[in-house]
Amino acid sequence: KEKLMLYNLINLLIPFLTLLFILTLFEYMGFKGINVYYISLFSTYFLIAIGITFRYNLIQGIPGISFEKIIAGKILKYGVGIEISTLLQFLNYRFSYYVIAKALGMEILGVFSVAMSLAESIWVLSKSLSVVQYSEVLNEKDQMKNIHSTQKYSAICFFMTVAVMMIIVFVPNEFFKIVFGDQFFEVKKWLIFLFPGIVAISVSNLLGHYFSALGRINILRNKSLVGFGITLLFSFLLIPSYGIKGACITVNLSYIASSIYLFIYFLKEKKRVNQIKMFSRS
Repeated sequence: KEKLMLYNLINLLIPFLTLLFILTLFEYMGFKGINVYYISLFSTYFLIAIGITFRYNLIQGIPGISFEKIIAGKILKYGVGIEISTLLQFLNYRFSYYVIAKALGMEILGVFSVAMSLAESIWVLSKSLSVVQYSEVLNEKDQMKNIHSTQKYSAICFFMTVAVMMIIVFVPNEFFKIVFGDQFFEVKKWLIFLFPGIVAISVSNLLGHYFSALGRINILRNKSLVGFGITLLFSFLLIPSYGIKGACITVNLSYIASSIYLFIYFLKEKKRVNQIKMFSRS
């Protein structure tokens, strides 16, 4: 519904409430151990879900929660599709970590994971834009307008990501040593090595949200499957022999291939919408 202020408020509440629950369980209730985090996180999401449902009902004027089999079926189908896609994407992002740990050791994994974490932090730009674009696509019936807005946001995201990467290029290596420690002096080198994959995913995030807004979850699932297939293959081929360089090559190949898959389907979608529009005019 393009209520971006409410969306941002929810995202701010999640870490705040989680921290509040953790402190309460630790300090006042005497709970210890890792389970405190899980209990806090589940409690936070439960409260947020109840609060949003209540507010939605007030806005819409719905007296209660109704149940419809057709809607429930769609929710189940969409939810399962999203979870499968998310699992495949998680494996795509993290499977190489396990290969690195096994083949190269935990110290090398630490360096690579820091480089990847910094790379993924750059995606905040595309994720922020994708929230706006996603809400626009959901509420706009004219698919040609949605395609044009997706292209516009993708172009903005591309130039912003490249600009951030250019700034990183000029950051001295000593900065990374001061922040992360002496053993991480090569983080900048590997971050630059990941440049193609970072840009590819930044732009394809916008394309992915376009298809997600249309409910085309199969495209997102297949995109994740393509990326994971490449990660699975090249992790074993390149990482044991070439170390972190092999891991970076694997990441780039996976990210670029999955992004190209989305780009091809986006072009097909654009062609389809164009043909429909031309047919309706004739």
